[in-house]
Amino acid sequence: LDLAEAPIEAIAAACGQGSLVFHLAANASVGSGDAGYRNNVRATDRLLEALRACAPARVVYASSIGAVDRLPGDRCTTLLDETAVPHPLTRYGEGKLEGERLLKASGLPFAIVRPTWVYGPGMRADSHVRVFLDMVRAGKLVTGVDFPGRVSLVHVDDLCTAMLLVG
Repeated sequence: LDLAEAPIEAIAAACGQGSLVFHLAANASVGSGDAGYRNNVRATDRLLEALRACAPARVVYASSIGAVDRLPGDRCTTLLDETAVPHPLTRYGEGKLEGERLLKASGLPFAIVRPTWVYGPGMRADSHVRVFLDMVRAGKLVTGVDFPGRVSLVHVDDLCTAMLLVG
């Protein structure tokens, strides 16, 4: 079901009354630019419109650490948590942040999860983790990256467990 294009009634029927809804749908490519932004925001907006008639128990929204990000020059001396001021650096991150705003304004019960770099079976070929691992396997120089902080990784199974807990 394409949330950006399907009839609102079809989206509502797929969700059902009083359901726990996990919104994981997105064009997750950071390089998708304006088209990805529009598609992700439109899909979220239409899902929320459909859910208003369904009275969901809760909507669990898979956002992204990219919705927060750090300003260039930030030396990563503080953690990014729910109190961090958002500074998305990509259209993907901006779209995820806008999805969060739409959800907060919807009046529906919700939880937002901002996954970091997710790894495990079924990783996309263009995911951060897969690209990095492919570089290491190919013997490419990866130590020359000027990255001041650490990167948090989460296994897909652990992420699913966390999402079920907040649901």
